[in-house]
Amino acid sequence: MTKEHLTYKLTNLVTPFSFRARLARATYIDAKTKKQVSQHAAVWLEHENDVARRLSGRDVSLPRIEFKDLDKDSTTLMMLLEYFVGNTDYSIWALHNVVIVQDKKRTLYPVAYDFDMSGMVHPPYAIPDPRLRMRAVTDRLYRGPCRTVDELNTVAEQFRSKKADMIAAVDSMKELNGSHKGEMKDYIESFFKTIDKPESIKKTFVDGRKSSGDDVTR
Repeated sequence: MTKEHLTYKLTNLVTPFSFRARLARATYIDAKTKKQVSQHAAVWLEHENDVARRLSGRDVSLPRIEFKDLDKDSTTLMMLLEYFVGNTDYSIWALHNVVIVQDKKRTLYPVAYDFDMSGMVHPPYAIPDPRLRMRAVTDRLYRGPCRTVDELNTVAEQFRSKKADMIAAVDSMKELNGSHKGEMKDYIESFFKTIDKPESIKKTFVDGRKSSGDDVTR
């Protein structure tokens, strides 16, 4: 839970189109005996209606929408964000771990959440969808729409400008031990290598783009 909470904080650094989260301590009580069973870290997640209001819009349930129906720049950013955290457990088409916010101009913006199956969090139970032919959740797969190198590079700059803040956020997380901090920083660094220059962006997100379950993602 601590690593997932930190993952939300990292997404908040890049875009306001993200969920806010708060780290908490959950106490489990036996319903019959009323005795404490255990305590675990937990995450309080911002309600989707509050996310929409904060973004001056409203949460809308519109399943079976496609990339072309959404705001172009925010969609590209969300897809790079999912790649950044190493998450493939989502679907715009099925509204799985994605909220759609509609503003007053009826423009639609996707907002991702639930990163527990991501490479950034990397829990022991996480396995990738076999349809994606990935070896492990720590592998990254770009599942976004086709974009030009210039379009991707513009969005990538939003990440590059926050790199130092991201590393500082990991270092400042007192609840994480040293090894977990090192793993997360290494994972972050590996992402920045893919967006370092237009040439690396082209190699990963243009030339290397694979068709990966459009019936699930779109």
